[in-house]
Amino acid sequence: MRELELKFSVHEPFTLPDLVGGKSPVSATSRPTRATLRATYYDTDDLRLARWGITLRRRTGGDDAGWHLKLPVAGAAAAARDEISAPANGRGVPAALTDLVTAYVRGQTLKPVATLRTNRESIILFDDDGEVAAELVDDTVSVLDGARVIERFREIEIESKGAKLGFLKKVGTVLEGSGAVSGTFMPKAVRALGSRAAGPPEVDLAADVSARSTAGEVVTSFLRLHVRALLAHDSLARQGTDDAVHQMRVAARQLRSGLKTFGSLLDPAWATATREELRWLATSLGGARDAEVMTARLSPQLAALPDDAVRLVASDAVERMLTAAQRRGDAALRTALSEARFTTLLDTLIDATSAPPLSEAAAGRAKDVLPPLAARAWRRLEKSVEKIGDDAPDEQLHRARIVAKQARYASEACALAFGSPAKRLAQQIVRVQDVLGEHQDAIVACAALHRLARSRAGRESSDLSFALGMLYCRQVQAADEARAALGGVWREVRRREFRSWIE
Repeated sequence: MRELELKFSVHEPFTLPDLVGGKSPVSATSRPTRATLRATYYDTDDLRLARWGITLRRRTGGDDAGWHLKLPVAGAAAAARDEISAPANGRGVPAALTDLVTAYVRGQTLKPVATLRTNRESIILFDDDGEVAAELVDDTVSVLDGARVIERFREIEIESKGAKLGFLKKVGTVLEGSGAVSGTFMPKAVRALGSRAAGPPEVDLAADVSARSTAGEVVTSFLRLHVRALLAHDSLARQGTDDAVHQMRVAARQLRSGLKTFGSLLDPAWATATREELRWLATSLGGARDAEVMTARLSPQLAALPDDAVRLVASDAVERMLTAAQRRGDAALRTALSEARFTTLLDTLIDATSAPPLSEAAAGRAKDVLPPLAARAWRRLEKSVEKIGDDAPDEQLHRARIVAKQARYASEACALAFGSPAKRLAQQIVRVQDVLGEHQDAIVACAALHRLARSRAGRESSDLSFALGMLYCRQVQAADEARAALGGVWREVRRREFRSWIE
């Protein structure tokens, strides 16, 4: 469940203003309800969950008693978090929730770090249509040490129940007019735990770099950017969120390619070993992602089959094939993410974001060091594409696609320092990658359809065989069209203006 809320600090004498009328978007409010809540927060000794903005608690009292895990939403405002709940059965943290924070905890023990008692007064806010828009809660929070209160504070939260952020902000303006203080979003547990919990996460934000920065500074920012992406998408992949496996795999591939591009700037043994582990991770994620791609490709083609009976038979058989492939991919993914090998890789990458094993060459300026590295990746692409003749085997186009990804990732990595020129080259290389990707996806679909046609189901049903033949022909046509398009796309992409920054 996506949670969107704003928080405000208030002093004990604060009186809630009239929220109806004037510039407020609220048309009516409910009568207040009162409850006493008790929440125990769990974290590691070094409070790494809190420092990432993650909250894990067990709450009693109120209408939402149980376990709650709140995760920041990548790319969204700090006020937005995903909340996952579990019943308060048993004594320990539910396995389903510990699984979702594996990438952050990585073998450390989760233990109680704070206990809060909250006296809450809740009011429902209605919009102009009379619909429930948000809930306002006025909390007086006591931080407990056993039975003793060691600190007390008061805050107000406005949580969306369908309203957009603008509605919440307008209500917030009314509160601020009466003395409420808005500021940085801070969970109650972080406020209770103090400065240690409010410290930076294990992987800091990527620093701003330029062509005048050292090459090592660019490498460090690159690592921070993509390690953060890898961590952010881990919990989403475990939940089966759309596109999460893809984005996690992209982060792994970006890192692996970057370690190759920046190889001369890093300790070679470390870079080689880490690249091999990233290759393992990307491969482990591949089955689930390939099944997603195949489903997205074949589903609309099945729907377009002209005969109802043929379409029904084919849809059933192909869906069973794709479901089985997705299950195998998901099983491989979950196995990989549960291995110590995965958390060891994360430890390695996280350590490198603060102290990368740089070589002496990394002390040089980015403007001098990086363009030749990106140029090397470009030349590999140039050589690979220009060797593709009319009769080149499918595998040769697939290898060219891999080289195109590496060249694109190299330019994207350098874009941290060189900005638009490097981004433009990367965007052009994407065009080559897309054409070669369409070819490869069609070839993979051909193979899958051929296997299904040769299966018992395909041999025993003429309708299914006919439909699979039609689908197969569409893949062959798509592969041929991609081959034919490659030459024209490449002539445009290889224009010198796009790579002036590397020459």
